[in-house]
Amino acid sequence: MFDQPRKWLHRHWYGIGIAYLLIWGSIFLSIWAVIEPLDISKTIEFPAFANNRIFIHILLTFLLSAHVTLVLEMLVIRERKKEYKSSSLDLFETFQDATPRIKDLINASIREQGTTRIKIIGLGGQHTWELLRSLVLKDISKKIDIVICLFSIPNNLALLNLNSSAIRSLKDWSEYADQCFRSIEDFKDEYEQKLSSSNINIKLVRYEHLPVVHGTLINEQHLFSGYTYWTRKGGMNGTTVKHCHYSSDSEVGKYEIEFFTNWIEQLEATASQQMGNNASNNP
Repeated sequence: MFDQPRKWLHRHWYGIGIAYLLIWGSIFLSIWAVIEPLDISKTIEFPAFANNRIFIHILLTFLLSAHVTLVLEMLVIRERKKEYKSSSLDLFETFQDATPRIKDLINASIREQGTTRIKIIGLGGQHTWELLRSLVLKDISKKIDIVICLFSIPNNLALLNLNSSAIRSLKDWSEYADQCFRSIEDFKDEYEQKLSSSNINIKLVRYEHLPVVHGTLINEQHLFSGYTYWTRKGGMNGTTVKHCHYSSDSEVGKYEIEFFTNWIEQLEATASQQMGNNASNNP
């Protein structure tokens, strides 16, 4: 019976004020309904102390204090709701559902920031690259730094002790990532002059560890990330999983962004080390 009103009060900070007015009106009408049939005189003689200035002073103090407290309570509730809203998380069913929000934030950054930094940990990478490709093709005069980390099948796959379904998932992701990698490299060659004149940098990194977290980080302020799930058949799913939007405005968001940034930095460092080792082995 009271479930809907309770939910409404929880959503609206001014609800307590409306509830107060409703209760006040209900009690007033109830008292009126009870007193009217009794034919009580319209003027009531109060005891002598009720006419005393000190009594009226105390009565007014109670009444004003109660109403001031009510107003303060409403203001506190409003501020708490603002804090909750800023720290709450937006959850999307898939990466595709989060794409419009990601585009809006990137476009806003390009308009308002001197440099836009986009860092990505992907699986196959196709969906992310589709989003970025259309962005990069626009006439953009501001600097954009993009780091894309794509999965690659580990050389020591046998040591991971995975079943055939999981291995098939990893191989599929690796093949998609190979195609995406070549597509980005071809794009960089085809639009080399445009990228250079637009001051757009695209860095590609491959990683070989078992993929767990993947997502898109914008300016170390907004992170859209998801996690790889094991399916009932033992395979791995990372493409149709829920993605959460974390903002640096909240403590949870700061933690998740720091966690994601740490992984990006490690992947970049490992890739640089591998390139150095390959160069030394092939003088």
